[in-house]
Amino acid sequence: MRVIAGEAKGRTLVAPRGSATRPATDRIRETLFAILEPRLRGAAVLDLFAGAGTLGIEALSRGAARATFVERAPAAAAAIRANLAATHFAERAEVIVTDVLRYLDRAAASGVAVRPRPPGPSGAVRPRPAGPSGAVRPRPPGRSGSTRAAADGAAFDLVFCDAPFADVEGASACLAHPGLRSSLGPDARVVVRALRKYLPATPAGASVERRRELGEEALLFLRYDEAAGGG
Repeated sequence: MRVIAGEAKGRTLVAPRGSATRPATDRIRETLFAILEPRLRGAAVLDLFAGAGTLGIEALSRGAARATFVERAPAAAAAIRANLAATHFAERAEVIVTDVLRYLDRAAASGVAVRPRPPGPSGAVRPRPAGPSGAVRPRPPGRSGSTRAAADGAAFDLVFCDAPFADVEGASACLAHPGLRSSLGPDARVVVRALRKYLPATPAGASVERRRELGEEALLFLRYDEAAGGG
């Protein structure tokens, strides 16, 4: 498995052993990123159910500014970190090891998107500042050095939702979660990878802008109404 195009083209990516992780095939990624290409330059990306991180890393290779990877399995998270190191994208990325719905709960509870940290002067990721009690303070929108979407008051221009195919209920819950909506920047898109026969529900306030079918799989491109989202 390799990065298909861009800055890290040809770099080998690893994935955990076993069937729990289903990295997108070259055909899926080629189709997906041919559609997304105009949106990638400078974008802030959120990769949910990230697996080995292949979608977020492909986005970084093709010009995305930053990516946040959310994956609950420690082995998969370790693969993401190894792949970021191999592609030299670690300073433009954050790996969060937690359940996706728990991550979105935090975003909804805080009232602001859970943003990726902007790089410091040397390119290294700055630590989040701590409050008086030692708790991490939420970052204000529009902070200098933040990604384009953060400057607009929300975190992400592009979200990948690649839940396990058997977990249709979990994918539907993710798409309808208020924490996802609050994390979307203006004109953001959410891309869902699923089985054609078992698609997650499209939540109120969102519409399927485009659908591509490839074998047994489908790619859904969702757009959320601004009144329902965070933009």
